[in-house]
Amino acid sequence: MRTEKVHNYFCKKCGVHAFHGGDIPEVGGEFITVNIACLDDVDDEEKAGFAVRYADGKGDNWWNEPKVTKHL
Repeated sequence: MRTEKVHNYFCKKCGVHAFHGGDIPEVGGEFITVNIACLDDVDDEEKAGFAVRYADGKGDNWWNEPKVTKHL
């Protein structure tokens, strides 16, 4: 049985999914993620340089990056 807890946070003004936070042992424990589209004063070139890690929580495939990520 899985015991992790994940919380989804929404913008009070527009309702967009801005943040996630929680505790998933398979990914190293506590984490926070940020929807980069919600960041002010960050240009597209800077966003393109951010490190990205893909994970498939639905399939419990936390560490194997998909072969194709263009659609993500």
